[in-house]
Amino acid sequence: MNITITRPTAQHRIITDMQALAESVRLGNRILELDATTDSTEAEASERRKEQDAVRERLDSLLKSIEHRTLVVTLRGLNSSQWAQITLKNSRTVHGRVVSDLPAIAKEAAPLMLESAGWADGSDVEFTGEEFSRLIDSMTDSQVNALMQTVQELNTPVVEIPKELTRLA
Repeated sequence: MNITITRPTAQHRIITDMQALAESVRLGNRILELDATTDSTEAEASERRKEQDAVRERLDSLLKSIEHRTLVVTLRGLNSSQWAQITLKNSRTVHGRVVSDLPAIAKEAAPLMLESAGWADGSDVEFTGEEFSRLIDSMTDSQVNALMQTVQELNTPVVEIPKELTRLA
């Protein structure tokens, strides 16, 4: 009998148009501002509703555009040997404390973990580990941090059933 371990997988979304994302946040804030506005006259209320409708329409269009430019990667956790080598290679001791270079770990581990990729709208994309590595180089700090969180969760999974779960069943 050949017993194997099924390592965990997860999907991770990467928005490739950060400018559009920033604009969508700005539009959302504008809608909230308009919602909070109290109108003195019916004419002002009418103008506010018109602006809200226009901003909502623009936001809806922009969100669809962002979805078309959001890459969804499926990652699978590495075996313990690979993960240990990557973390050791990208860590050093400073004043007696281990300091890990998280962006370097993400850049090295994530391409090895890549199972598949596609656009969030369902379109296919050919995407290699090497291309993933280059994409990571162009990501913002917050995007790399989010990716690193997914990478860490997949490579340090729960190994036993928590007692709390058995009580819930």
